[in-house]
This record gives sequence, structure tokens and C-alpha cells, in this order.
Amino acid sequence: MRLWGEEFGRRELLRRVGGFDQVAGVRLVTLGDGNERGVRVVEFRTGTGFEFEVIVDRAFDIGRCELAGRALAWQSGLGYGGPWFAEHEGLGWLRNWGGGLLTTCGLDHALFMAEDTAAHYHFPAKETESFGLHGRVSNRPARLTAYGQRWESDECVLYAEGEVLQASVFGEHLLLRRRIEARVGESRLTIHDEVENVGWDPTPHIYLYHVNIGFPVVDAGAELLVPTRSVSPRGDHPSEG
Repeated sequence: MRLWGEEFGRRELLRRVGGFDQVAGVRLVTLGDGNERGVRVVEFRTGTGFEFEVIVDRAFDIGRCELAGRALAWQSGLGYGGPWFAEHEGLGWLRNWGGGLLTTCGLDHALFMAEDTAAHYHFPAKETESFGLHGRVSNRPARLTAYGQRWESDECVLYAEGEVLQASVFGEHLLLRRRIEARVGESRLTIHDEVENVGWDPTPHIYLYHVNIGFPVVDAGAELLVPTRSVSPRGDHPSEG
């Protein structure tokens, strides 16, 4: 692995430190104040100045993200409030959204408010289902199934895995399995997601990665580079221009 302009093997690196956390690592912490009190977070450090947080109790989403002390992600003024503060009706989602690098939207609805049939759940008292902004999943806590570090020869992989269940009696039973990895010596991360219908009935599914890049990355002179010839605004309320 390459750190601070030099190449290190596992043996060469470990003989220089008392514990690997001196270089990089992943650890589980619990936030302790305000509306974030009780929220579990897995902190990643890759040794390059690249650091980010996986918010276990917010759908295993990615909150704070920095490179060499500079923020990469936009963050709201609300903090990463626990799912127990969720407001699902209408635009209530905006009252408990902390921003961060990645917010998951779904698992059976995204974008603005809507109402649809619930006949496929076979419950006469529930003829329709109402959806608030961006669905429910980002306000669901995950079951943390694994986290730590794994050596692959002279390369070290940091990882965390979790399962997020969005379910209801006489409703959907959708399970998101997410694995997030980052390699020591690199300034990037990877996300592997699988969504499974673990319920009895066929269920609608929609999925949106809400990626939130902020200052100082986004400022005067910033450019969006995408492999396409044109970009057009779309949606219920597209941005003009």
C-alpha cells in the first residue's frame, strides 16, 4: 500500500507502529448529544486524510466525509438525528435530514409525495398507501452485522456491513443489505447494495442514491463532468437552467 509517498508492505508498516489505528482504521462510536444522542456511527480513516462516517441508525448512509480536512459532503443544520425523530408525512422528511455524502431514498417510493393502491397487500382496511418525500428507508436503523479490517496480502481493506429492514404488518417487507469498503492508502470508497423482498406479496420497489456534494468542492468555478452529450432537468419540480 502507498502512504505518504512511500510503498509499505504489511510487515514493514506494522513494525513501525504500536497499533494499526495509528495509521488507519474503522471503529464504532455512539453520538451523545442533542438529537444525535444514541445514534451509532462507524468511522473510517484510510491514512490518506480521507475520512467518512457510516450512520448505522440512518440506513447505513454516509454522513460526514472529508479529504485532508476539507469537507466533501453538504451537511444540513439539523445534524444526524435518530430515526425516532422521523416525520414521514408530506415534507416531514426535511425535518430530520442531516445531509451527508449519501442518503438512501426508497425502498418503495422516492421523490415527492404520492398515494397509490395497497390492494396487493390483501387488507381491506388498507385500500391505499400514502408516501412522504423520499420514502421511509433513510429513517430506518440498520442491524450492524460486521465491521473491521481485513488483510489481503499487503493490502488492508476496511469494511462495514449492515441490514436495513423496511416493513409493516399488511405492508411491504423489503430488506437492504449494504457493504461499504475502503482500502488503506486510497481516497475512495465502494458501496455494494442488495435489496430483497423478504415478504409474501409482490411489492413495488424504487431506489434513489441522494448524493450531496458541498462546499468547498461546490463553489464558483466548479464543474460537473459526466459522460453524456447533454443534461436536462427532470422531476416534479426541476431546476430551471
